[in-house]
Amino acid sequence: MAYLQSQMDRHLTAAQIAVHFAENGAAVSRTTIYRQLDRLVREGKVRKYVVDENTAACYQYSDESPCGGIHYHLKCDKCGELIHTNGKALPPIARAIRDGYDFEIDINRTVFYGVCGTCSGKDGI
Repeated sequence: MAYLQSQMDRHLTAAQIAVHFAENGAAVSRTTIYRQLDRLVREGKVRKYVVDENTAACYQYSDESPCGGIHYHLKCDKCGELIHTNGKALPPIARAIRDGYDFEIDINRTVFYGVCGTCSGKDGI
């Protein structure tokens, strides 16, 4: 869990966590990583994000997250980067959707798709 705490502003896949341990000489199986992640999710210490069926689940330490409870994500259609944002811009949109359509969105599971600044610079978009 210490590694996830040190990376609390990032979303990490189980594969990225496995690479970290391998690079640091720790022989930890992916099964063990998934088992520990599942336990931490159940305990509320880690959040699990599943963006779509084509992308690996991401995990993020949540006990002391600087973003607090309200946040959303930006996913780049080109490179697949998942950007964790603060929740300041979305509540007014969520209220407008609730008031106009009688529909409550789950802000913490909201993902906006588009192109990140790095990728948009690559193609001159």
